[in-house]
Amino acid sequence: MCATGLASCSVAPGPRDDVQRINDSLLALLTSDGRRICVDAKTYGEPLGIFRTMLPAPDPAKRPLGWFPPRPLEFGPSLGARQLVDVELRGERVVLPERSQPRDRLPVTRQVQLNSLAADGALMTPHGSTSFRSNPAAPRATVRWWPLNRFDSKCGPVYTFSKPVVFRGAAFVTVTAGHRGSTYAFSESGAGWAPVAKWSTWLY
Repeated sequence: MCATGLASCSVAPGPRDDVQRINDSLLALLTSDGRRICVDAKTYGEPLGIFRTMLPAPDPAKRPLGWFPPRPLEFGPSLGARQLVDVELRGERVVLPERSQPRDRLPVTRQVQLNSLAADGALMTPHGSTSFRSNPAAPRATVRWWPLNRFDSKCGPVYTFSKPVVFRGAAFVTVTAGHRGSTYAFSESGAGWAPVAKWSTWLY
């Protein structure tokens, strides 16, 4: 509870652990195209929940899915909170168009490696949530308490990160924003973490 004002809701500086280092890398990637983004400082959701849901799906449903070079989350048309309320009150049905998936899939051997790692990681759901802070190397990403992001008119779609699942020198994080979501894979690299792949984007 933020009883002493908004300042007490900020994430206090401290050692940059694996969660923070992974999110540092992710923040830099998501703003690498020059966009400014607002990110909730507390993690939410499962890192491989959607991947796990698709594991038992029939092959035709899984065939379009795959791993691609890491890149910022792609966007298309979306609805704001006020628009969603208006649509609900009118009883209307809205269908958002899906973007076509990129064509630069990673090689088959890399797909197999990542799918195997992700399948193992999907069984290791991290418990609870955690907080992280801004990355000085990614100044275009504003990381803060979630109500500030929702009431700031300068924020576009608000980004939410899952808590990373970390094992055997690999990590996975799911990112959602603007009715789109995707899972990012990371590899331990020296003192930090490097993004190595991005899974197919889905609508929610």
